[in-house]
Amino acid sequence: TAVTRRRVTRALSAGVLVLRGDLTQVANSSSDFAPTGTHLTRLAGSALQTVTFADPAAASSHFQNVQFADAAGVTLASDVVASGSATITAGTVTGTNHMATIGGGLTDATSSRWHVDTTSFTGAGAIALPDSMSGVVAFLGTGVTLSKSFKLNGAMIVGGGSFAPAGHTLTVAGTSPLGSLSVAGNATLVMTNPADSVDVSGPFSVSSLTASTGSLTAGTLVLRGSMAQTSGSGQNFAASGTHRTIFAGGKAQAGRTPVPGAQAHQLAHDVAVQLGRAAVLAALDRHLDDARVVADQPHVGR
Repeated sequence: TAVTRRRVTRALSAGVLVLRGDLTQVANSSSDFAPTGTHLTRLAGSALQTVTFADPAAASSHFQNVQFADAAGVTLASDVVASGSATITAGTVTGTNHMATIGGGLTDATSSRWHVDTTSFTGAGAIALPDSMSGVVAFLGTGVTLSKSFKLNGAMIVGGGSFAPAGHTLTVAGTSPLGSLSVAGNATLVMTNPADSVDVSGPFSVSSLTASTGSLTAGTLVLRGSMAQTSGSGQNFAASGTHRTIFAGGKAQAGRTPVPGAQAHQLAHDVAVQLGRAAVLAALDRHLDDARVVADQPHVGR
C-alpha cells in the first residue's frame, strides 16, 4: 500500500484499516497519512511486512493507533510515529537504527516482540508498558508514572516533566554504555513513595534545569555505576526525608558534581555516539525545551 495523495487527516478519524502488504508513505504532502481520533491501522499480513514513512512526525504523517498482528513480523524501514497506542499481538516488530515515537502506551504481553532500537514515549500519566524492553527508551511526557514494575535492558532518558516509579521497581540493566539512566531537560525523577525502587547498573546522570526539591523524599535509589550531577539547576538532585541512595557497584564508583553552569547531558550523547543511535539525539532535539542539552556535542549522523 502506497500513500501518495494530499492530506487525508479528516478522512481517517475512526474505523480499522487492515493492511496485509507493505505500507509506504511517500513525500507528496507531508501529512498525507495522518489519522486521528480512534482510527486503528492493523498490520495483519501472512508474510513479512515493511513500513516506511517519508515524513514521520506527530504534525506530519503518522499512525493514530497501530496494531502489529503479522506472525511473520513487521520491519520498520524508517522512523515511525503513533500518536495513540501501539499493540503487538503476533510476530515481532524490528526497527534497526530507527525510532518509534508513541504518544500513548506500548502493549506486548510477551515482553519479547518489540525490537526497535529507540523508543520515545511522549504521553503523560500512567503509560502502558511491557514488563521489560531493550534498547534506548526516552520518556518525554509530563507526569509519567509506572503502573507496574518495569525493566529496561538498555539506556533510559527522562527528558520531559516528571517520572515516578509510583510504588514500583524500575530496573535499568546492561553493560556500559547500556544500563544508564539520565534525567535531563526540564525533567525530575520523583520518588515520594517508600516502596519506590530505582536500580541502575550503569552511569546515572542528572542534568535537569528543574530543581528536585520535594521530589526525592522516600524510596531507594541503587547505583551500581558512576553518578554525575551537573547544573542544570543547582538543586536538580536534592534528596530529603527518608530517601536513600545506595552505591552498590562491584568496583570503585565515581561521583561528580561540577561547577554551576556546566553544560548538560553528556551521558545521553555518549550513549548515542557509542551505540550509533542518532534517533535518540533527534528525539531530544525535537522534544526538550533547553537547546543546551544538545549543544555540547555534534549530532550523530545515521
